[in-house]
Amino acid sequence: MFGIRNYQSPELHFLIGEQAQILHYMAKQTGGQYFSVPPSGYAEALETILKQLHFRYELGFIPSAIDSKHHELKVELTKEAKDKYQGVRLRFRPEYIPVREGPEWAR
Repeated sequence: MFGIRNYQSPELHFLIGEQAQILHYMAKQTGGQYFSVPPSGYAEALETILKQLHFRYELGFIPSAIDSKHHELKVELTKEAKDKYQGVRLRFRPEYIPVREGPEWAR
């Protein structure tokens, strides 16, 4: 999940700072990023999001068990890759839950 909030966005009925905390949490849990910027920073934030979407690489795997439990997910670069691609940032969700079927709305 990616998001940009500028100061002209409507306030939802949360405590001060709570809305941003929730959106930052959602972005982190999905491997994305959330920006809180003034109107003058909106274009730069959007360009950052578009670059991240353009240069992303997706990995997939088949879980060893469909158990509906939380499992930690860790992605690392090898030493050779770190040396070759200096400045690369890895962003990934920190856990996954293998389930037999997707939600009804996605079928």
